[in-house]
Amino acid sequence: MEFLSDLDSVGERLWSSNQWVERFVRDGTWANIPHTMSFVPTALGEPYTMHADSTPDLHLCVELDKGGRGTPTVKLVATVANQACPQSRPNSILMSTMPSMADDNAALHEMIGLWVVDLERTLKRGVVVGSTGRAVRLIWTGDLSFLSALVGHAGATARFPCVFFPADIRSGPLHAELIAKYGTLRRPVASDWAAHASTIPRLNDGILDVR
Repeated sequence: MEFLSDLDSVGERLWSSNQWVERFVRDGTWANIPHTMSFVPTALGEPYTMHADSTPDLHLCVELDKGGRGTPTVKLVATVANQACPQSRPNSILMSTMPSMADDNAALHEMIGLWVVDLERTLKRGVVVGSTGRAVRLIWTGDLSFLSALVGHAGATARFPCVFFPADIRSGPLHAELIAKYGTLRRPVASDWAAHASTIPRLNDGILDVR
């Protein structure tokens, strides 16, 4: 329960110090989807399902941070995006520190797997900020090499180099149907970028199963 308690504390600290910023998912026209629904925690024994975009939520970003002098280390860090400066160290949660590892799917899942239960419990239970029950929107963040290794993506040299959006790296006949719908990274189709942007956090829904 320590992670849940830490997250509750960060949320309340942001609220009580007037640093809390509401975050919204945007619709296909880039308009904010208003928060009109109340959050309902997942019932005991029921599987987690993603909450509606119209539910007030806390945007929880989990990323891998590499660095350190001497022996290189890897830190798993959780930050809350509901603030003007999401990378604020006092409002971050250090989840784990390990010696530097290879950027591969198995190694990352071994590290993150220790926290799956806590993250899943957090998603099911939600948080209370400013006396309002809120869902938790899990967003994996970090550089492309980390995100690619985490989800098993081929990386920057892939034909579809973006982890979240199926835009081809170049034009050509091989994926003509996808290019017609989404464009390429050099010439994206603006309406589809907007429509797809609101679904990006949902892609994280299936990444929790790393055990």
